[in-house]
Amino acid sequence: MDTFTDIYKQLNAVPGLCDSIGMEKAMAFIQMGARLKDAITIAQPPNFQGDTPPSELPLNIASFLASAAEIAPDFIHGCWTAFNDLIWRYDGDERVAKALKQRGLDGSISGRMLFPPTHHCTEPGCTNKKQLRQKHDALHVVLYTLSDGACASFAHTLTCDACHTRYYPNYSVKDSMRTYYTTIPETIQVGAHQYIERRVLDLFINLMLISWTSATNGARIYDTCLSKPEEQPSEMPEWAGVSFKLRNEHIWDGRYAALLEDHERRGKTLRVPHTGEQRFRFTKAMNERNARIQLLGQPQWGHYCNQCLRVWEDENGDLSKIHVVVADGITIGHPCCGIRHCPVPLANNRDRYCPDHATEEKICAVEGCDVPRDVDNGFLTCSDPDHRHLETVHKKRDKAMFQLRTRVARSGVSNPENAFEAEITAEEFEEMELPDGE
Repeated sequence: MDTFTDIYKQLNAVPGLCDSIGMEKAMAFIQMGARLKDAITIAQPPNFQGDTPPSELPLNIASFLASAAEIAPDFIHGCWTAFNDLIWRYDGDERVAKALKQRGLDGSISGRMLFPPTHHCTEPGCTNKKQLRQKHDALHVVLYTLSDGACASFAHTLTCDACHTRYYPNYSVKDSMRTYYTTIPETIQVGAHQYIERRVLDLFINLMLISWTSATNGARIYDTCLSKPEEQPSEMPEWAGVSFKLRNEHIWDGRYAALLEDHERRGKTLRVPHTGEQRFRFTKAMNERNARIQLLGQPQWGHYCNQCLRVWEDENGDLSKIHVVVADGITIGHPCCGIRHCPVPLANNRDRYCPDHATEEKICAVEGCDVPRDVDNGFLTCSDPDHRHLETVHKKRDKAMFQLRTRVARSGVSNPENAFEAEITAEEFEEMELPDGE
């Protein structure tokens, strides 16, 4: 009984029902009723077979449907009588998903297509009231989701005919400047052809904070457990060359979602250059945010009380104060320039000096020596024998045999009975004496 004529006869049998509900409420009743099929079944008597729907709804189900679908309780039984056959064999959600996977990708259609949040130009000063136009085909992209894995999708771009502003799913572009929308989208672009759900980014953030999972391992976890490769259309010619594998670069590039949240919280709009490399695009905005957080961003920055702050008067009558700082037992430094107190960041975390002090890389590594180092022979020190000896001993200390000999020498035996007594401290490793005669 799927025809509208048959359904209308059932609905019309209840006075006033046809005038009280429309297509929206009817669809809500059908979809929610189908989701509750198991709950309806277990409430039936033991001899219920389940092949056909019951004639009555359980009271709790009827009450819920009346409230959720906004249908008067007196009409719930009439709705059930009209729609119960459809509800009992309803497979609308599965049918749609199956159809999109089997036939949709051929026509640039998927269940998770990406569009700009507006269909009209919002650029200040633009007087164009017409709908934005799509001047290029949708871009084939991969959308990394939490529930459906790595999905084949399509990202659409719309253009204003008047001011020529281009609207992408995450941002608009005009005059080589990228302006992100004030409302944070549920999917974040992390590459030219890659988007990630915010829920997936939240998963990676928590893996890093709670279990210290690296971005590389986070990507491996997703590819192994969540990507659902069996549902990826790799056999289709249009998608044959598309990689559905998540890379650690995608995870790191998703960090700018924190900038979007920061700007949304402050009622600001994020604007960054549209040109240039992705890894440098957000550097200026991130540095500005970090500077503001360091100065005013922490809620506790202005806190003081009698327990954490002590104020006293010295012998000259001047007031002094001291704050208590609580930290864990391990202090891990951050990469910085080798010149003390230099505020310029490193171009690469593997560098020893910042770009302003890059020439120091050619100077002898011994503090206080300004002689150029022996670059041709691969040394970090100059040709001075004493400086060369320091470097040689410094490199040897990391060798396993060097460490073993030192421990054995300290214990006085070839095989120490107590390994703890033979342990050498880090301070002793650092103290490297010059040869006799210095």
